[in-house]
Amino acid sequence: MLDMTCHRCGSNNIHVVEDAMDWDEVTCRECGEFLTTYGAAMALMQPVPLADACIKTQQLARCMGISLAG
Repeated sequence: MLDMTCHRCGSNNIHVVEDAMDWDEVTCRECGEFLTTYGAAMALMQPVPLADACIKTQQLARCMGISLAG
């Protein structure tokens, strides 16, 4: 579900309540450190439309043999 690492202890073992809402906390099971809210974590996982379009344009140009470097 969420691929996060605790910035305090480095553990990948995180806790999120079942059926989490945007405001629910994401915490580390090892040290109890608050990492973020569920809503913020999900927002980071969504692709940014402009960045996604730029990456796809670059990949298409490479497939077509077009150099984008000026």
